[in-house]
Amino acid sequence: MKEHEMTHNVSSACFSSSPFHSSPVRRLPLILILFFSVGSESAATASDDITAQSGTSLHILANIDGTDQLHISHRAVRWKHGSWAWPTHVEINGQPWSPRQQQTLQVGSDSPFVQSHIRLAGATINKIQGRGQVRLGYDANGLIVRFDDEGHNGSARYEVLITFADQICKQSKQMIQDLTSETGLPPKPLELNIQTKIDGADAIHIDSDKVKWTHYESSWPRKVTLNDQNWDPYAEPVFKPESKGFFIPAGLNLSAAELVEKKGRGAVQLLKSDDRLTIRFDDRHAPGSDHYTAQVRIPISQLWPVEIR
Repeated sequence: MKEHEMTHNVSSACFSSSPFHSSPVRRLPLILILFFSVGSESAATASDDITAQSGTSLHILANIDGTDQLHISHRAVRWKHGSWAWPTHVEINGQPWSPRQQQTLQVGSDSPFVQSHIRLAGATINKIQGRGQVRLGYDANGLIVRFDDEGHNGSARYEVLITFADQICKQSKQMIQDLTSETGLPPKPLELNIQTKIDGADAIHIDSDKVKWTHYESSWPRKVTLNDQNWDPYAEPVFKPESKGFFIPAGLNLSAAELVEKKGRGAVQLLKSDDRLTIRFDDRHAPGSDHYTAQVRIPISQLWPVEIR
């Protein structure tokens, strides 16, 4: 997890339901803020039905050259420029904005940037595009998004999606209801069975909207089976899950995944966050290739908002 500044004393985050949580909301006497992961390879992980809702997420586009800060409250955004050129081609939820000409952008109560009932302390940030770091912090008025493009020539396009724990938990509840209504029974865990031959080092990244193969060393694997569906990652490094006959429900808590079976002469590792799974295969320490298996089970359980003080 990336570290973030902690200047507010109240936060909210989503946790899976379990026998140890008898109430949907628990309050703990801790001075702590929880955030979710931000990675250089992060993609947008909120579903279209969340991002389409006005005031429940923030979609930010900007050309950044140097360092900049975006300060966000429920009804206003303010740009604080740091080094090198001012940002250009800025958009907040599709609204064009020139921070150099107008450093503060305000909207009315009928169309807020973030709806008033949403707690800013439950923010989740995903960098979709950008060559430098993007970090999330707080000040007395709300969120701060810090862009750092130092060390590169010229400007680069950045795209950031901010969602909130309130909406993530709401989406999780809707996902459980939809799956239950189809059969009248609690949804079964999602199973992912991956089999391939590895020669070197490789990884498979699984999001709710795509599956991606990353090759690091030696020969590419040319035949992978994922839930008995054939896949050539060299020819097709990225695909949508539904194209292979399965789907990953939006709102699914991927951090609850378990590696229930693994085979191969090298290491098989499962790395997980709230919105991404990564399975790593490491066969670098032996000649030739070897057959590898990774079976992952993901429980489908509702997320609940937890307020931490």
